[in-house]
Amino acid sequence: MMGTGTLSARRLTGWIVLVAALLLPGLAQALEVKHPGVLRVAVYKEFAPFSDQDSGGIDVDIARALADKLGLKLDLAWAEADEKVEDDLRNYVWKGHYMGNEIADLMLHMPVDPVFNERVKQVKLIAPYYAENLMVARDTKRIPKLENLEPFFQNHDIGVEVGGGSDTFLMALYAGRMRDHIKHFKNHEQAIAALRKGEVSAVMGPRTELEGLLGADKSGYSVNAIEMTGPVLSFWQPGVAVKADKPQLIEAIKQAVDGMVASGQMAEIFAKHHARYNAPRVEGAPH
Repeated sequence: MMGTGTLSARRLTGWIVLVAALLLPGLAQALEVKHPGVLRVAVYKEFAPFSDQDSGGIDVDIARALADKLGLKLDLAWAEADEKVEDDLRNYVWKGHYMGNEIADLMLHMPVDPVFNERVKQVKLIAPYYAENLMVARDTKRIPKLENLEPFFQNHDIGVEVGGGSDTFLMALYAGRMRDHIKHFKNHEQAIAALRKGEVSAVMGPRTELEGLLGADKSGYSVNAIEMTGPVLSFWQPGVAVKADKPQLIEAIKQAVDGMVASGQMAEIFAKHHARYNAPRVEGAPH
């Protein structure tokens, strides 16, 4: 015979399940998601080690974790990078592409910068989830020690992503004296492949990309900061872009990201993809 305590517990469990079922649509509405029960997250296509349609990546895992924390099903929107970040935000977060596409509830890997956010007031740039630095990956047999860019003025070639920040910086440095030793690639993935083949001695780019693309076995290679002079952005903090008129979703994402950073979950995701994790810095902290 079933005891009254067991019966009460089962009734309570049933009541909780019923209430949860009734509240889920309301929760989705409160979070201002486009479709009830679904979190649509935009991530860049062909952007290893962050987001790749075949192998996934850091941002894909973060998107999955955010959806799970909010109790929603994940729907990934694979974004094509436009000429400027402002264009990407317009196409995937607050308006949509003129060719037609469904906007996302949020987009990952956006620069959290209050000055930049003033130029795109239709969105809020929030919840930085890691700190990124511009660094150099090198073949340690070819260049045992690297403190500055001097080797690339002489007999060593350095790879960069064409049109990227490293490309712009190096091409303009010292009136273009390095031009003959700068080799351009479509992306950092191709540049790292060239490094492994011995076609270049080093690659300059974001630390996380370089480490993740080198993979688990980094023997014979080193990724480190070097002395750099001139106008170069060497530190930034990627985070989340949400349309500005979604305050509940904005707050929920902030809390979810903060929780992932504090619990170590974010660091675990980066480690899974063979990259060191640098937690985001508080406002005002030295770079």
